[in-house]
This record gives sequence, structure tokens and C-alpha cells, in this order.
Amino acid sequence: MSESSPSDLAIAFRSFARRIRDALAPVDGDTTVAPDQLAELQVVIDQAAAICRSTANASAIAEAIEAKPAGAWRESALDELRTCALNGGKLLRAIERAAREAAAERTEPEADTESQPESESESESEYESESDEG
Repeated sequence: MSESSPSDLAIAFRSFARRIRDALAPVDGDTTVAPDQLAELQVVIDQAAAICRSTANASAIAEAIEAKPAGAWRESALDELRTCALNGGKLLRAIERAAREAAAERTEPEADTESQPESESESESEYESESDEG
């Protein structure tokens, strides 16, 4: 992303909302699985919004980037936006990992109960039934 154009950056920021939804899909959108990463992501979005002088949401940042002609951007501002986009991407991947891990933890107890042996009383009654028949 080191040579990304303003339009590339707009696409990156515009994808944040979808990527958050996709990342949290394994836990049905439960944001409690990655509160720290989500808070850090909001800080990144706030930083990008300050650079663009826009509302602090990813779609507004994308719109602000696209509204300014590519040649009108200071290279330093584009570099700061690139850093924000890269940091946002890292955080989105961390949110995805946290959601996958939480989803796996939530399904593990179900798997454990399915593999547990029958209770002793169930085994005894089956044995008794078979002995009565034989």
C-alpha cells in the first residue's frame, strides 16, 4: 500500500464496514469478542477522519478522500492515510482471529457433551434388557 493512490485508499476505508461484519460473522456480530481491537480500530478511524476533515466513520472517510482531486493531496497526508489503512487492516485481521477463536470455544462444549459416554444407569438398563431377551 506504500504507493496506493487516493482511490485505493478510499476503497480500503470503504471496505472496513463489510470487513467488520465478515470478521464478526462467526459470532453473530458479537462485538464483545474483540473489544480492545474494535476500540483501537475506532482510534485509527478517528485519526483518518482528522486527516480528511470528515466524520469519524470509514464510509465518510472514503467519500472525503474521493471528493478531493488526487493531485491536491499532500504526500504526507497520503502517507498518514496509508498508515491508518494498514493499521486498520491489521486490526481487522485481529478481530477476525478473535471471533474465530471465540466461535470455536463456544462450540467446544457441545462437542464434549456429544462424545461423553452414556450414564451408568443407561448402560445397566440396556444390559438388563439384553439379558432378559437371551
